Amino acid sequence: MQANPIGLIVSVVAALATALVTAYQTSFGGNVEQPAANATLRAAVPGTDDTTLFLELNTEDKSSIKALNENNPLPASVLSVTRGPEGKLLLASNELDDAKTLVSTLYSVDETDYTATKIGSRSNAAYTSMAYLPNLNGGTLLAGYGYNLLRVDTETGSMTSLGSFASVIGSGVYIVGMTYVGPEETETYGTGDSFAMLCSDGSVYLFSMVYYTNSSGRKTYGLYSSSLLGNVRDVMANYAAGSALYYADNRLYISVLTTTASKLSYVDLTADIFWPISIGQISAAPVALYSAVQNAAADDAAALAPWAERQTGLQELEPAAAETLTAQPLPTPQ
Repeated sequence: MQANPIGLIVSVVAALATALVTAYQTSFGGNVEQPAANATLRAAVPGTDDTTLFLELNTEDKSSIKALNENNPLPASVLSVTRGPEGKLLLASNELDDAKTLVSTLYSVDETDYTATKIGSRSNAAYTSMAYLPNLNGGTLLAGYGYNLLRVDTETGSMTSLGSFASVIGSGVYIVGMTYVGPEETETYGTGDSFAMLCSDGSVYLFSMVYYTNSSGRKTYGLYSSSLLGNVRDVMANYAAGSALYYADNRLYISVLTTTASKLSYVDLTADIFWPISIGQISAAPVALYSAVQNAAADDAAALAPWAERQTGLQELEPAAAETLTAQPLPTPQ
């Protein structure tokens, strides 16, 4: 049965229209005008019958929302998306195996007609979030799986574990969103890559990673620096998937899975504080963001996260077996 994108779009428009606000309260009393997002966003959302729709919306014109593949829904339900080598759109599916364990298949998406090509076979892990780091080891696709960090081969779809991130983000905390931020030059380890991470406790981190030769002469991955940027509210801590993160033009765009909808917000990473500003909400889960273009010219680059305390000191990532996630299907927001 074909998905019904029209019904989904109507619910999206209504949700965004009712959620938009123009002011927010400060902790010191009174109201402050809320800066408009003024951006065009693209996101992958689940349709009906295990399909995926790709949506485009102008944050300042809710009537402009449209399904880019209304007549050709992709025949796999989305769990996460990212830009891979040469800007190719990659999608990880939301599936259950015979043991009812959450797993993914990696797809390459042709954005001219939104057809998908399967890359390899189904993984034994779920790619709950993905980020492609172009400067590491010829290009490295990272995926989150619970509190595990995985490396996924973009040619074969096979994955290897880079190890547990529990010691970095906290025990019992899941990786639910990742996004590439940009290159980082280091004196000792050459060019690394920075990426942001959203966790199931609402924490948002900025990490940089390098690929280097360790003291044993072995090439490996390591964390070069880390910063806790801040926290977002309403993340459902018991879900290992369903939220998303996307970086563009000194902003983090955030989609947070709640009991009622996916709430969209953005953070200006050059501002004096980490303050998520509401955009609206969409009655779907996940809302996997993969593009954000400001409708007006972006401000000149400024210091990124000037308030964040950065911790440096190389931490080698040791490959380890990835713990299997107990299946917990994403809720259908009402």
